[in-house]
Amino acid sequence: RRLDVGTGSQGSGSDGLVCDGTQEDLQPCNIASCSGLQLPIDCEFAEWGDWDDCECSGTHQRYRPIAQRAQAGGRLCSGSQRLVESCNPQSAECSATLAVNCVMGDWGDWSFCTKTCQGGQQDRTREILRQPENGGEVCDSS
Repeated sequence: RRLDVGTGSQGSGSDGLVCDGTQEDLQPCNIASCSGLQLPIDCEFAEWGDWDDCECSGTHQRYRPIAQRAQAGGRLCSGSQRLVESCNPQSAECSATLAVNCVMGDWGDWSFCTKTCQGGQQDRTREILRQPENGGEVCDSS
């Protein structure tokens, strides 16, 4: 089981740390022996989406979904599904000085298993719904 939470650099004009990355939960699946062979299919990412608007935290982000999950022993996707980058917020709303804590979403559904037998892997993710602002607390990694 793995949980990745990092902290990025502080955004321009922001006193809060930036949460970086989604959280991922993994579990084994389909551990029975294979009775027939299938050709492996490697995981592939889709293209990156556009950058979101700059948030008051001084960051913006973009995502790329998984276009093809690994199957039958194919290689798992490697790399981030989300990029977070510093930016300069231009909104008048961003001048407020109240601290806002980071908020995590609920866990999503488990993915399909990467193998039909002999032990594959499933994953699920959750998103950071709100980045901390103005010195707010970063999300708890549990």
